[in-house]
Amino acid sequence: MTPSFSWVTTLLLVLAWSGAAYWAGDHNRDNAWLAKQVTTERKAREALEAEVQRGQVAARASIAEAQALQQSYTVLKEKFDAFTSRGPLVVWRNSSGAACAGDAVPGSAVAPARQPEGPGGSGPGAVAADAGAFVSLSAGAIWMWNSALAGTDTPAGACGAADPTAPACSVDAGLGLEAAWANHVANAQTCAEDRLRHQRLIDFVNPRPAP
Repeated sequence: MTPSFSWVTTLLLVLAWSGAAYWAGDHNRDNAWLAKQVTTERKAREALEAEVQRGQVAARASIAEAQALQQSYTVLKEKFDAFTSRGPLVVWRNSSGAACAGDAVPGSAVAPARQPEGPGGSGPGAVAADAGAFVSLSAGAIWMWNSALAGTDTPAGACGAADPTAPACSVDAGLGLEAAWANHVANAQTCAEDRLRHQRLIDFVNPRPAP
């Protein structure tokens, strides 16, 4: 009976040892999994906090930039009003292409010293038929145009926000209405494309539920 008892005892001990080893291994695996989960959750929480902080910084910067831009436009409007109350936006050219000297009408164009002659005749009728060939933008108009686009003072030659009533703002800039209109069309197209991209970005960030 003794050998049989020893064999059974040994078998039971082996089984107990195997079970204990398995339990210990399983317990260790559980601990490792829990530790990994804790690490994963901590990293996710830290990433979320960092993203929230980044968003807050971006929001504050955006608000500050918008306020600065609004202030810049407020200052520009005061300068624009100072110019348009005295200087001309357009000037007449003589046959050589230089700006005609004339008396400035506040808030309007320079009064021409004489009516330029156009193809096929002279006088107001001939000018109306091809006004673009005789009308040029003043430096002040170019300064206003570019400054309004940029949102900040963008001098045109010697004409700028420092002194918008200076004679330099009333000289011929050498650009006709056709050039200004072509520039306006290009700017309008760019603005339309930017609006579309902006709206698509908004739709992507804030998807609307399907009706």
